[in-house]
Amino acid sequence: MPYTYRVWSDFGADGVAPEAVTLDYRTERSYTLSESDVSAIDDAWTSVAGDEDGLYDSPGFGLVGIDDTRLRLGPTRFKHHFVRRLLVAEHADLAGRDYPDGLRRRLRKAVHLLSSFVAVVADGSVLLGIKPGGVDGGPFLSLPGSGYLDREADMVGDETAPTSAVVSRELREELGTATAIERIRCLGVFEDTDPASHLNPALFSVVTTGESPAAIRRAARRARDADEFVHLAFVPITETALASTVRLGVNGTASAADLDGLPVDRFEGMSHKTLLLVLLLGRQRFGAEWFSEVYDEQPSIRFENHGP
Repeated sequence: MPYTYRVWSDFGADGVAPEAVTLDYRTERSYTLSESDVSAIDDAWTSVAGDEDGLYDSPGFGLVGIDDTRLRLGPTRFKHHFVRRLLVAEHADLAGRDYPDGLRRRLRKAVHLLSSFVAVVADGSVLLGIKPGGVDGGPFLSLPGSGYLDREADMVGDETAPTSAVVSRELREELGTATAIERIRCLGVFEDTDPASHLNPALFSVVTTGESPAAIRRAARRARDADEFVHLAFVPITETALASTVRLGVNGTASAADLDGLPVDRFEGMSHKTLLLVLLLGRQRFGAEWFSEVYDEQPSIRFENHGP
């Protein structure tokens, strides 16, 4: 399987990642859809969304561009992203339906729903979680505390909440209250572009907490979205363990000894964003040479041109 990524901005390339970014939201940065486009989107959404538990439309932030560490955002909706993803992936449920010419191209160009993707570090280990999967696949590895930004939850008046508040909200929803951030580093904004991926840009961050892994597990069992993961595991942040995690994601094989505590027989691969953030975490901790060695081992991992 190819793992391809678009680089919107790589904040940590020089080894010094910022603690925060500016989320600059303006309503005038909206895009326009024709009546026929809107009708087609509603039709596609209705035909598929009803079969997926917990799926609902919500107002989100669309990434328009990045200047230094300022993310220029405009309005979008999860429904628009979801249908864009279905069309790009040529989802079977849409086969045979008649949609306006160029709808996929227009959505692909206009809709870039921003999410927050976070690696939680506690006691020298990184938190990984097994998601239960769904109709399109079995259990897979991901990073707890990640999710789409939400204009209803991530705005304070007319202003977007600070980076730490946005990241903290997702952590609270999936991990409870035991993940107070001691330090945050924003590594960049990247978009997974393979049709089998989520096909949206995300702010990739690493957060460090003083809580113990045991305390985080206990709190996660009481979290609002506790059912998002069926198992949580902490993998030690060592050169060997992170390299093995990348190999596990790409090849499905890894040494159990390198990944102590991670039940490698209970899931099938990992999400595209998880694979990339493990690579970026390794680069942050062990430098560009480690990153190059691991990256060069995996020809299926590739970066595309910068920007939209």
